[in-house]
Amino acid sequence: MANQKSLRLDWIDVAKGACIGLVVLGHSVEWYMRHLTGGAPIYLATFTQWLHPLRMPLFFAVSGLLAAGKIKQPIGNLWSKTAGLYILYLLWTALYCVKLIMPSARGPFPYPDLDQLILALVLPVYLWYIWALPVFYLIAWGLERLLGARSIYALVPMALLSVAAPAIGQACGPITGPPFDPVHVQTVSFNLFWFYLGLKGKDVWIVMVAKGSWIMLWLAGLLYGLVVAVSEYFDLEDYLAVISSALALRFAIEVLGRVDIQTHAGKCLAFVGRNTLPVYVMHTTVLTGFTLATRLLPAHAEQQYMMLSIQLLVPILIATLATLLCIGIAKAAAKTPFRFLFEPLPSPLVRDKNQLKLKRPPAASAR
Repeated sequence: MANQKSLRLDWIDVAKGACIGLVVLGHSVEWYMRHLTGGAPIYLATFTQWLHPLRMPLFFAVSGLLAAGKIKQPIGNLWSKTAGLYILYLLWTALYCVKLIMPSARGPFPYPDLDQLILALVLPVYLWYIWALPVFYLIAWGLERLLGARSIYALVPMALLSVAAPAIGQACGPITGPPFDPVHVQTVSFNLFWFYLGLKGKDVWIVMVAKGSWIMLWLAGLLYGLVVAVSEYFDLEDYLAVISSALALRFAIEVLGRVDIQTHAGKCLAFVGRNTLPVYVMHTTVLTGFTLATRLLPAHAEQQYMMLSIQLLVPILIATLATLLCIGIAKAAAKTPFRFLFEPLPSPLVRDKNQLKLKRPPAASAR
């Protein structure tokens, strides 16, 4: 039983590590094309685009799976997943707004007006994942209290919301404008379903991973590739997004169930998966820092960076270095006040656990 629990936790961490790795790789590829190839596309851009239907739905499905036991607790116990995480969002968004004071950080655009600054703080504009997760937790917690066992039926309107997400994004995205991103209401609407599916289907997920099948792995992979190819060729990404992500998740389940994750690569992904928050909040800042290094590189060397070996290797190295730097900085800050840049603030409503242990009688402590 202990081994089964360990393996279960391992594949969850591997899934999280793979997802955040794909997020960092995608941004590293964009950085590479923007700063080194003059905007010319590279092969890895196609690779990351093909895996786009997988990375965030899997991330949210795993987050929902981990939330399954927590939503039954009192709301005060969810501080680190709700208010604490939103405070972290406010902090990093405020730092980003300060960064925009520098003209080089906002390009040709003027500094945002006050209304835009306020919207960036209350809507999912910058680090939208840590805005969405508290909202999803609160929705799940509320549904559990209101509907109990019948809350599973909420998956139906959530699925419809996911289908309608592109239209919602077109209607609401322009609420914020440059230098901010359009408000990420489309991605939030799309991923609520996958979070709740992971939460309500926790036991099914665990059984499916345990029974991973090579036949289903290849079948799901082929169907996923076919749907993505069709959606790319006919420009149907928005219309086939839910189907693409569903097939991607089934493929991921089979991979997690059949591929040996006790390898060095699997252990590295699991390590990253246990440190996703600092990587998520900081990797774009690290990539911005890498921009300074490009001033030391030869000018007008776009052709060199388009060489196949270089364009395949360098973005992966950049993503790996950025990930390790984020984790290293967070580890270095762990015993300082700066740790709250990488983890939620503790709840002011709950006394420190260490103080409770000190006040606990020896007999109670032994139990």
